[in-house]
Amino acid sequence: MNSSDFRTEARKRLTGKWGKAVLITLCYVALTIIFNIIESRLSESIRPIFSLIVLIITVPLGFGLVASFIKLYNDEETTAFDFLSIGFNNFGKAWGIFLHTFVKLLLPFILMIVSLFIILGGAIGGMIGASALTQITNPEEIIGTVSASMGGVVLVGLILYFVSITLFICKSFYYSLANLVAIENENLTSKECVEKSKELMTGNRAKLFWLQLSFIGWAILSIITLGIGYLWLTPYMQMATIAFYKHLEGDNGQINVTE
Repeated sequence: MNSSDFRTEARKRLTGKWGKAVLITLCYVALTIIFNIIESRLSESIRPIFSLIVLIITVPLGFGLVASFIKLYNDEETTAFDFLSIGFNNFGKAWGIFLHTFVKLLLPFILMIVSLFIILGGAIGGMIGASALTQITNPEEIIGTVSASMGGVVLVGLILYFVSITLFICKSFYYSLANLVAIENENLTSKECVEKSKELMTGNRAKLFWLQLSFIGWAILSIITLGIGYLWLTPYMQMATIAFYKHLEGDNGQINVTE
């Protein structure tokens, strides 16, 4: 199956369910907007605490949203706010998946942070060095040498940054199906869900990448409509991803989970 087949299956599964799918997405987005409005009206002292609370509940809410779309895909009954109850009922598992995934992506994340410090340090060092050397008589040659040296540091930082970003994205595709695995396999632990996602995605990351990239035209249309189009695009993409997952499960059957 190719990207077109997964999109076709997604549209098939959404036939007669578009209204409910859009409503689920709208409720999720509305809740996010409400959080942002509340946060903007809080005092500076309380805002960080509220932001932390929102971050804590965002992970299980995202898990619940995926579960709601899986219910639609499987022709099961679901309501617009089921993502709330599903998310909080799986609070520990959702965060477990998030943390296990974060550990898997820790190395490229650290490399990104280091590269940013290198870029910042090179830029600041170049400015300070050039400023100090302006006090020397005929400093043009020295300033040029310092600038070239610091420019080299910045260049190294930029290269490291793009390498770490690429590595982060490539590795993250391994774990992109972890929530789907967890929802469809309630007996698995968070760690097992992350490991099973990696097994499913081994050799299939490019396929999921091209599937997601195939929605770029719809994403542009959604931006043109000031984001309103995302109410339709989000369930469409989710259903296509679920179809992709179901296809992999069918191809691989029972997968041995790494302990």
